[in-house]
Amino acid sequence: MKKIPRDTYRTPLQIIEKVKTFYDTKIDLDPAVPLLDNGKNTHATVEWNILDDALTKDWSEFRTIYINPPYSDILPWIRKTVETINNGNDNQILLLLLNSSGNRWFKLMLQESECVLFMDERISFDGKSRFMKGLLIVYFNNKNRKKRLKRFISEFSSMGEIVKRVESNG
Repeated sequence: MKKIPRDTYRTPLQIIEKVKTFYDTKIDLDPAVPLLDNGKNTHATVEWNILDDALTKDWSEFRTIYINPPYSDILPWIRKTVETINNGNDNQILLLLLNSSGNRWFKLMLQESECVLFMDERISFDGKSRFMKGLLIVYFNNKNRKKRLKRFISEFSSMGEIVKRVESNG
């Protein structure tokens, strides 16, 4: 039997609404829905939970993807995101992640993402208490970069500071 992570959280509605607006109201896939969520999390067209083993599935057919992964093991989710973005299809992926620069996954995320929103406010996952750590919204994109980056900045800049990736020349 699969170990069920204790650190899967339902994304707050205000973030889901921002994501849906950014994606023109449609989230094609949420591969990390909390186990007993029953469709209340993102209202994505396709929702997978831990029992669906999303990291072994092909995400390339889904144009707009939103992920709020278990925070105890973020690296496989970043790797799968990078694999999907590099497949040549037209994918956009947003992840809600911990602001945790000391972890192994953080460097890969910075190297491969289009931009990162460092959220100003701590959010509440349960509607009561604020989460103990700062969070990021990370944007991965492989087509129409300038236009989509401009749209990301327009939609999310009110929530914090956005850092864009700088291409290196060697």
